[in-house]
Amino acid sequence: MQAKIAILVCYLGPLPGYFPLWAKSCAANPSFDFLLLTDQQPGDLPPNVRCMETSLPALRRQFSEMLGMEISLERPYKLCDFKPLYGELFAELLRPYDFWGHCDLDQIFGCLPDFIDDALLKRYDKFYKLGHLTIYRNDPACNARYRLPGYRADWREIVTKPAAYLFDEDGMNAIYAQGGFPVYFQPDYADISPIYRRFKRSDFLLDDAQKRNNNYDRQVFYWEDGKLLRAFVRNGAVCSDAFAYIHFQRRGFGRPAFEMRTAERFYITPGGFVAKPRAGLPDPAEIDRCNPYPGALRERLEKLDFSVRRCGGRLLARLQGAKR
Repeated sequence: MQAKIAILVCYLGPLPGYFPLWAKSCAANPSFDFLLLTDQQPGDLPPNVRCMETSLPALRRQFSEMLGMEISLERPYKLCDFKPLYGELFAELLRPYDFWGHCDLDQIFGCLPDFIDDALLKRYDKFYKLGHLTIYRNDPACNARYRLPGYRADWREIVTKPAAYLFDEDGMNAIYAQGGFPVYFQPDYADISPIYRRFKRSDFLLDDAQKRNNNYDRQVFYWEDGKLLRAFVRNGAVCSDAFAYIHFQRRGFGRPAFEMRTAERFYITPGGFVAKPRAGLPDPAEIDRCNPYPGALRERLEKLDFSVRRCGGRLLARLQGAKR
């Protein structure tokens, strides 16, 4: 019997211009249901994408009533700290499912069953370690694990304080590690690094062996016929591999120039979504055009610039905190 899986996303505010492409990638995974809680009207949706109207004040009231305490939820970003609680907070909504998960909208899914199959679902209680897609077994014990020790802050502090605790990532990873609970973590997704202009997979959470084939100088990501693929040049030949999804964090993509609802394939590039004119592997010139490699020196400078800006942001936050 195939497991039933629901992926839940709370998104408040205007939907991104490329939203139909996100929905299209969901539609290509008919064995998964996607539950979108939003204050927007997304229009026509695939059969496996269900939209439910809500708002930040409504979620704050709902969460406070269910937890029996006054919570802090003044801005949408704080929802990241509530994601591990969704199994209990949305228990009625998730009741028909064997597993539930949470995701973001700044991503495009590939063929998820190619990576999360029934054999793995029998073995693991948690899939992946990052907030843009995490999946949990839907049973009372798993849904209550956010209450266990192992993280630097207790869950009660996290839900009642306005600070961002990264509970969906650092917190649950620490709790699952201390409890020795079974976690599936293979880096079979493309988490794009915010450091570089071109699209490179992040090295975050990877060991040295995994980093060796994490990126190629000449590579491009694209979606075609329900799969999320990467074409790359190795030893002069164009090769490809597939991923569960791509997460293009911190990239403010707008509406693409092509008709999204009828598109069968498209590139995902540093400048946004670009129509892919031909099926199959792109040639090296097309790879270079869509995701140009600026050279090692330029990328070292980009990394230095990112580090300086990040340190500056942390210093500013500390100064502002000292003034309060």
